[in-house]
Amino acid sequence: MTALAKLSLDVAVVNWSELHVQLLLKLAANAVINPATALAGCHNGLMSSHDMSTMSGFMTLACAEIAAIYARAHPHLHEELSAHAIEEYVTRIVQVTAQNRSSMLQDVASGRPTEVDWINGHLVRLAHQHGVSAPINTALLALIKLREAAFEERLNPF
Repeated sequence: MTALAKLSLDVAVVNWSELHVQLLLKLAANAVINPATALAGCHNGLMSSHDMSTMSGFMTLACAEIAAIYARAHPHLHEELSAHAIEEYVTRIVQVTAQNRSSMLQDVASGRPTEVDWINGHLVRLAHQHGVSAPINTALLALIKLREAAFEERLNPF
């Protein structure tokens, strides 16, 4: 008997619609958490600390913007991807990963290019394709790109 055959795997069959919702929720969480923590230079958990009502407001607005994008791009998933559902998911991820440093924070701190073009950039492009305003994701994309450029400038001074 092989080692793989000895494993007791907890396997579930998931239909495409459920998997698609999970992927879109993960994208939303990454789009909210990663750039915010990279810009602030903090662990994920600081986003949900009790004295951070401003951050809570940011999360609510960012999740609403993403829900509006998803509503146009994936109208058949509108109920599963409501602003409330997205915010609940993002909040849960912040709590579960409270001690983590997001990958984008790690990249920025190390001077590596980030995945912002594939996360927030994707949402900005999707919003544009569907005629949805995306000022928060546009700003996060621009600020992270500026942070990357600032690091590069330090490496290559005039």
